Amino acid sequence: MIQRVQTIYLIGSIVLFVLMLCFPLGYFTLGTNISSFDFRGVQIGPDFHHTLAISVILFIAVICEVLAVFLYRNRSLQMRLVTFNSLLQIAFYLALVSYIFLYKGESKVTYSINWTVFLPLVTIILNILAYKAIRKDESLVRSLNHLR
Repeated sequence: MIQRVQTIYLIGSIVLFVLMLCFPLGYFTLGTNISSFDFRGVQIGPDFHHTLAISVILFIAVICEVLAVFLYRNRSLQMRLVTFNSLLQIAFYLALVSYIFLYKGESKVTYSINWTVFLPLVTIILNILAYKAIRKDESLVRSLNHLR
């Protein structure tokens, strides 16, 4: 399992997801108050705003990646999980942009991004590399079955 290159890509993706859960996605500034924006929510002024969509997307993405690592015998399901996870990352960006515009529209809030905003893009690239490696393994197994 670990000797396969796609497993390395998937584990790298899991590590990036854990980093996204540990660090803020950005910062909202209202006057002199600076509030961190992470997967749990953001405190803007006296109000705390939950970001449930981002939380759900990140947790489902982590579960899909872990399942993809351990389902190495079922390559077709593994490819579908990797594809679904890439689509989840696109949904993550859509949810992130919608939350930013929602919170910026409420008041004179400014938003500054953090480096963790770019991690889903890296996970999409790792998922594409893993998908190609899984597809290569699948074609190798099929060609060996034709030789029998």
